[in-house]
Amino acid sequence: MSGLSKTEVGRLAVCEGIISRGVTVFIEVGKALTEIRDGKLYRATHKTFEAYCKERWEIGRSRAYELIDQAKVTSALESVGVDLSAAADISKREARVLKDDPVALEAVKERVAAGEQPNEAIGAVVEAKKAAKVDQQAEFDRQREEARTDLSDDVKAYEARKVEAVAKRGSSKEDDAERIAFLLSEIEELRNINEDQKAEIDQLRETLTKYDDMVVEYERGGFEEVVEGLRERIANLQRQVERESEEKVRNLRSAEYWKKKAIEAGANDDIVIDRKTGEVPRG
Repeated sequence: MSGLSKTEVGRLAVCEGIISRGVTVFIEVGKALTEIRDGKLYRATHKTFEAYCKERWEIGRSRAYELIDQAKVTSALESVGVDLSAAADISKREARVLKDDPVALEAVKERVAAGEQPNEAIGAVVEAKKAAKVDQQAEFDRQREEARTDLSDDVKAYEARKVEAVAKRGSSKEDDAERIAFLLSEIEELRNINEDQKAEIDQLRETLTKYDDMVVEYERGGFEEVVEGLRERIANLQRQVERESEEKVRNLRSAEYWKKKAIEAGANDDIVIDRKTGEVPRG
């Protein structure tokens, strides 16, 4: 633990005076606790802020942070022009929802400016955020269920076994050794599934590389460009086949011609003819 400077000792005395005058005055108390926490003014007597709150004021960590949050939200609302002088205390739930949310604080300000009482405005914004969170969770659940339908059979089977195992553990209370063995088997199974998935991904990548040119053509001009590109490839292949066929015909005709010449010269079918020069090697 380290000592405090004279300035810090003075600030600690002021803060503790506020707290000792009444923990029910949550705004002042919350601000005082915030200063003590952020400035680590507790360090001369305690190692942690939580220990300080418990030993000095007999309040737990959660209550201390509730007071801090309530004071923070109150200060934030006052900073955007909301007059809370006639308002009831902000609840811990409201403070938890509104803290660190400038959009929600601005919404409270707009409702108060429109004629609502501060507590009514705060309650309405908090309920709206709660409803939005429920809608968001419902959308997440929908997307998760939709994604599950696209999972491989191996992953679906694994998920089903996991749900069954969790239910079984809850009813039979397996001991630690059994749980560890179960978790290790889960890890091994996941590794195997992961390897299978990697193999599938590699195959997909290999397949996709075959169509890279088509993708470029599609992005450049849509399906018409892809079709035109395929037509051009087919035409090129046809021309290539035609050229190769013509060359084979020429070679065949050349071979037949020189064979005829060799036979006229008295050679038989065992004679080898150099196709490039047309000469009959001696010996």
